[in-house]
Amino acid sequence: MFLFVLGSIVGFFAAMVVLSSILITGVTFDMAVWTNIIIAIGTAVAAFIHYDSVKKQRKDRVWEINKNVLLELLDLVSQAIEETEFSLNPEYAQEVKHQPNTKVWGKLKSQTNLALNVYGPLMSKELVDHIETSKKLDEQIHDEVFFADLGHQDAYERSLENRQALQLQLKKFISEMSGVHT
Repeated sequence: MFLFVLGSIVGFFAAMVVLSSILITGVTFDMAVWTNIIIAIGTAVAAFIHYDSVKKQRKDRVWEINKNVLLELLDLVSQAIEETEFSLNPEYAQEVKHQPNTKVWGKLKSQTNLALNVYGPLMSKELVDHIETSKKLDEQIHDEVFFADLGHQDAYERSLENRQALQLQLKKFISEMSGVHT
């Protein structure tokens, strides 16, 4: 809205300067020329408004299509972060009587595959790359735990760092697409 008001003020000022300059120089225009100039300016404004509207509609469609899968993925990543934090500090988990949610890992893997394989073409390349990188890093950590003697503490720390980075990217993309970014 601010940009519209600012544009209107600047446009009005520029029009007044141009009109004053034309009147001072004594140049006369035929009424047909003025009509064509007004029509051309109106057409340019209408084209800009149409372009802006189409761009906004596309963004809204992409958000509506991706909304459910992205919010579910963000929720599962948050749950996985919480489970990993409790795994890093078992004394605290026992103190607060935390019941492990082992189903979150399968759901997260399934939702990640859904996001990549089905909704991937509708997401930004940067987000898809980040989700793929996160998935590969999770698989690498899993393999290192079972085949390369990576300690559980180190695995949890790397996994937590990976999921926090994914969570940050998801939040950024969701806030941009939903129109509530700051």
